[in-house]
Amino acid sequence: MRVEKTLFVLIVILSAVAFAAVGTSISLLYRTSFEQQRARLTELAQSQARTLEAIAEFQMEGMDHAADGYAVALSIIAEAHTQYAESGETGEFTLARREGDSIVFLLRHRHFDIDTPRSVPFDADLAEPMRRALRGESGTLTGLDYLGEMVLAAHEPVAVLNAGIVAKIDLAEVRAPFIRAGAISAAVALAAILIGALLFGAVVNPITRRMRGVMENLAEAQSLAHVGNWGWDISADKTTWSDEAYRIYGYQRQEMDANYAAFIERVHPDDRDIVAAGFEAAMRRETYCIQYRVIRPDGPERIVEERGRAFFDSSGKPIRLAGNIQDITERRAAEESLRKSEELRRQFMDSANESFALFDSTLIFLDINEAGLESLGMSRSEVIGKNLADVLPASKESGRYEKYLSVLATGEPLHMEVVDVHPTRGELVKELKVFRVGVGLGMISQ
Repeated sequence: MRVEKTLFVLIVILSAVAFAAVGTSISLLYRTSFEQQRARLTELAQSQARTLEAIAEFQMEGMDHAADGYAVALSIIAEAHTQYAESGETGEFTLARREGDSIVFLLRHRHFDIDTPRSVPFDADLAEPMRRALRGESGTLTGLDYLGEMVLAAHEPVAVLNAGIVAKIDLAEVRAPFIRAGAISAAVALAAILIGALLFGAVVNPITRRMRGVMENLAEAQSLAHVGNWGWDISADKTTWSDEAYRIYGYQRQEMDANYAAFIERVHPDDRDIVAAGFEAAMRRETYCIQYRVIRPDGPERIVEERGRAFFDSSGKPIRLAGNIQDITERRAAEESLRKSEELRRQFMDSANESFALFDSTLIFLDINEAGLESLGMSRSEVIGKNLADVLPASKESGRYEKYLSVLATGEPLHMEVVDVHPTRGELVKELKVFRVGVGLGMISQ
């Protein structure tokens, strides 16, 4: 699940980077085109304004009345305008003057009311570029034209005609190719990312499945062995525990803060010095092994064995501790039970007047009581760990050795009389009872 989430995050990041790159490129190209359009419209508006002024001045000089000259100049301009090839789908050149509280357009419109252009109230929100030209202002802007469309426009006053000129183009037309290019680029980038993600998944998924299997096997092995692993980032005071480590302490991940204070709080107060001593050993670059009790929320204490070591940076500063922790409660209980059992057996054997001995499957002495040592005339060190043939060489000559092996093989007990030679007491006649115990032998001598 974590791998799928990581892959999803990777796709999101790559998509964000790709879209940011595409967006930045398109934005820069759009800004360049926008400035080029602004410069072209400015040049057009200024050149047309100067041309109209020259035509109007020339016509009015040859007329007796200025009004007649103005009318002739306007008719020439209107006729020339019918031959003007405007750029793009929305590019347009307009001429207007102010009559009272209205803006009256003097040339036919390209889009509607071709022969009878509609006037616009001077104080309306429409025709902002023309309103500025009629106020004697020169420049460029983005604003609403007479149709209410947002346009990029250059405006110039024509003083001789008491009019204004606007060269404009809809912003939607300026933006359209860049929007299309951006959409196509984004689609191509997204397709490339998705294809890359699929290919990445095809390569990584088998590895991920194997890794997941390894992690699951590791978690299962830790659970079966009651062994967990942990780490502590010293500078950040952040701890990380495996699932089994949390189980050993009896907590869920969300129930325990991931820091050293939360950990030490779960250690039995009487054993916290043991933990501190282990960490001090780690600071000396030693691998430590300690045992201590932990306090679980469900009540019973658990005994754990912890092994760990410290890791240092290039300057010798400790940066991290890591290790494993094992629940040895049952093992300690079994060891204690075995110790008590061994103690009881020892007490029983040593309190008996008869000789007792225990052998393994190869007839090596595992144990013998004091009466048995007395009957042999030997010390414990001379007997324990030695083979019967080495302690009593005559056992092979008399056939006792083979009979003992027969008891091991058949499980049938053996009763017999033997004569052993004591170093100080001479020959001793003994009655032996030999029987199989597990994979070894027990022997009682009376």
